[in-house]
Amino acid sequence: MIADFTPTSDQTLIVESIESVLSQELPVERLRSEGSSGGAAERAMWDKLVDLGLFGLGLAEALGGTGYGLAEEALASRALGPKGQISFC
Repeated sequence: MIADFTPTSDQTLIVESIESVLSQELPVERLRSEGSSGGAAERAMWDKLVDLGLFGLGLAEALGGTGYGLAEEALASRALGPKGQISFC
């Protein structure tokens, strides 16, 4: 038996949505600019991440979430992390 780890269309859409919002709202270049906002942009991003449904990915639909599982949460976490887009310091 061979496992297929190819992302589904839903999983691809989750990652692309997160990456799109982050690249538009929190480009990596902001970290290198003089007069960096000191995290203000990241704090302002919370509402946009909520609107994406990021915090309800693994929550059952009956409870207001999207009903996805661990795989989608892991993909979302990866999309938030490796490019240095978000810093919660």
